[in-house]
Amino acid sequence: MLTFFTELTDVCQKVGQALKEENDRIEIKPYNLPKEYQDTKAGAWLQKINNKTTSMMLKKIVVGVTLMNNYLMS
Repeated sequence: MLTFFTELTDVCQKVGQALKEENDRIEIKPYNLPKEYQDTKAGAWLQKINNKTTSMMLKKIVVGVTLMNNYLMS
């Protein structure tokens, strides 16, 4: 039983490494925003998103923007 889990762990590590390497090779091309949005803060931020952008980074930015908007609207 221990041998099975040891082999399973090894396979999972190899698959994880292969997925990481594949993700590192992916190149995301910037989205072509309409001209009127390119010079905005949101446009600049959108142009910086790539395959290295984590969901945690996105959540922090979205929460920050939401809090700022709520403050400005009150």
